[in-house]
Amino acid sequence: KELAERATTRLFSPGEVIVKQGDESAELFIILRGEVVVVYETEKTATEIARLAAGKFFGEMALVTGEKRKASVRAARECELLVIDHGAFKSILDETPAIVEQLSQILADRQLALDEHAALATEGDRASVVKEQSSLLLQRIRSWFAISK
Repeated sequence: KELAERATTRLFSPGEVIVKQGDESAELFIILRGEVVVVYETEKTATEIARLAAGKFFGEMALVTGEKRKASVRAARECELLVIDHGAFKSILDETPAIVEQLSQILADRQLALDEHAALATEGDRASVVKEQSSLLLQRIRSWFAISK
């Protein structure tokens, strides 16, 4: 509830770019209404990674680690998004630091899904990589938000 009170809402039209791959920003988006398309771009191709609808979220990596956007996201149809920025999220983490560990596991799994080698990984490999990535992300999140163990 506190996080929602600190968030803002934004509207996007069909086809409008919400975030661009490579951009720097520290915002998380929660889809309240509509649908978005997540696209990974190379010099030669643009590959649709996912379609996300109401209740889903994106932009968590940029919010919690300060990394540049790893994919572009555009509105597939009219969207209403709840936007949570770094400051709002930090205040919640300061109050409930245990969230960081759960979040790091989710982020590690999503990061692996974007990796071009994810399709070739066995389930055992995937679990091992997610665990390792989760640990690294946990350290980065704690550092970015200045959270002690």
